[in-house]
Amino acid sequence: MIIESSINNLAPGCKLAEDVKDADGRMLIAAGKILDEKLIVILKKRLLADATVKLMQPLTDEEREAGRARIITDTEYKFRKHIDNSLMQEFRKIIVDYRTRDI
Repeated sequence: MIIESSINNLAPGCKLAEDVKDADGRMLIAAGKILDEKLIVILKKRLLADATVKLMQPLTDEEREAGRARIITDTEYKFRKHIDNSLMQEFRKIIVDYRTRDI
């Protein structure tokens, strides 16, 4: 679900639902990015005080776990032919860590 929020109400951990653009249409931050303090400061400096951004509603713990499980299952399936190759298994682990970092 997408919610709209004033830039003054942003908190670290919020996930952008849409690209954020400045008044000239230049993209500041891409959709899907998880906001941290640094990005919130950038938004407050570059956007009007009454600007709003669209955010994804935070996931529940169950939704996060289901997403992680889906990524792990999908990645393990793709690497199923390389079960005995330690280098490929290390690569699989890196991919899983990367894909689950924002969940």
